[in-house]
Amino acid sequence: MATSFNPKSLVESAWKIIPFFQSRDIHATVLLYTKELGFTIGSEEPHFASLFAGPKAASNIYFSLCREESEFRASSAMIALGAEQHEALYAGLLARARDAGTGSGLSAEPTETFEIVQEIRDEEWGFRQFSIKDRDGNLITFFRFLEGSNGEELWAGN
Repeated sequence: MATSFNPKSLVESAWKIIPFFQSRDIHATVLLYTKELGFTIGSEEPHFASLFAGPKAASNIYFSLCREESEFRASSAMIALGAEQHEALYAGLLARARDAGTGSGLSAEPTETFEIVQEIRDEEWGFRQFSIKDRDGNLITFFRFLEGSNGEELWAGN
C-alpha cells in the first residue's frame, strides 16, 4: 500500500524565502541597498551579492550579475516593516529624492540609485505601502499592515 504524499505538511516547515534578482553592476547594487536602503551585506563577490535586513536576516535578497542585456529580467519583492519604521523610511527616501532634484520620482527623472514609483498609500487589501525601483528596474514594495501586528514584538526583545 502506497503512503500518502502530503506536500502541504512538508512546506509548512518553511522559515524563509529569498528572492533572486539580477544586477548589471553588483558593487553599485550593494552600495544602493546598504547606503540608501539600510540593508547589511551578507556577502559580495564580483558576480553575486547577498543583502539582508531584519531579525535573523528575515528579509534577504540575492543578486547575480547579468552582463547580457537580452537576458536581463527585473524582479520584484515585498518587504514588511514595522509601522513607525515604514513611515520613517518613506519620509527619508522621499527627502533624498527631493534633495537629488527629482521630486517624488513619479514625474521626474530618477536618482542615480532608486526611483519612487508608487507613493505611500493605503490599499483596499489592508496594506499601507510604497514602491521603489532600483537602478536595474527591480521593484521593492515596502508595506505594513493597516491592522494587526507589524512585527514590533520582534524589536521589543519578546
